[in-house]
Amino acid sequence: MAILVPNTGSTFASAGCVVGSADRWIWFGFRTLPNASGSATFYRTNASTSGCEILSMSLCPGKTVVIPQPFNSPCGIYVAGVTGGCAIVWMKEKQ
Repeated sequence: MAILVPNTGSTFASAGCVVGSADRWIWFGFRTLPNASGSATFYRTNASTSGCEILSMSLCPGKTVVIPQPFNSPCGIYVAGVTGGCAIVWMKEKQ
């Protein structure tokens, strides 16, 4: 398994589709700013479609959470409602 290292392409400060995420193993995370609470919602589609939510995160200031369980969606992943921090998404390399 490849080592997953976040970079600028894996952080989302606003809503957006995770390019290349269709049918890939994805790990989710969220980091808040030092002085702000924050939240984000992850969807199992390429848009913020009601009823397709995977996970919503809400954190206190200065916190980071990474969900250790990966998720795979044939339609890709979309991040929405990002406030007070950055959503983090890691993808496993295709083999």
